[in-house]
Amino acid sequence: MSKQKAIIASGYFNSINKRHIEYINTAKSLVDALFVIVNNDQQRASKCSTEFQEETNRLFIVSNLQAADNALLSIDSDRTVCATIAKIAKTFGKSYALAFANG
Repeated sequence: MSKQKAIIASGYFNSINKRHIEYINTAKSLVDALFVIVNNDQQRASKCSTEFQEETNRLFIVSNLQAADNALLSIDSDRTVCATIAKIAKTFGKSYALAFANG
């Protein structure tokens, strides 16, 4: 039995715009499942990005996009999403062949 294909996409989505929607929709069109990591407020601040919406609001919006099968808030404290990707791989790796999309 072969695994379903999945992509992990990530972004700040602060504020979500047309380019973000296209990124998410394109990623989803390539696979069976799409995991979207929303970077947390600490990561947004480290990028010196002006806060438009808090992480909980951004996560809520992304999780309600039709193309996003699973939206998660980043658990990382640096500017990467390495720990979050590792968590997704540990949790879902037996069910999905995972790849990462960098937008």
